[in-house]
Amino acid sequence: MDGRYSSEVRRYFSRLFPKRESFTYGEVGSDDQMHVDINVLKPNARGNYYVLFTTGMSDLPMTLPPEMEEGERKALERAELFLSLLGDWLLEESESASGAELFSAEKYWPVRML
Repeated sequence: MDGRYSSEVRRYFSRLFPKRESFTYGEVGSDDQMHVDINVLKPNARGNYYVLFTTGMSDLPMTLPPEMEEGERKALERAELFLSLLGDWLLEESESASGAELFSAEKYWPVRML
């Protein structure tokens, strides 16, 4: 399942962090309204760190404070998340985002947090 903006988000991160191998933790058990995947860009010679980012969150607008101006609300209502991890973090490819069985909680917590 690919979200409304998923391809655009992936292209954006590919331009920011070029020439990186990648894999995706696919969300398991998502509801019909939103499906969130965690995309992983592997470390390379230009940057010894992983880049993890979500796709699918921006399919639905966020609930924002009512006192925000309409223009500001429109600009901020859709978002994805990302973070970087050291290159020795040892993330493993898996068929599911529930891959806690792949490695210990001390290594998996950033994926779970996203």
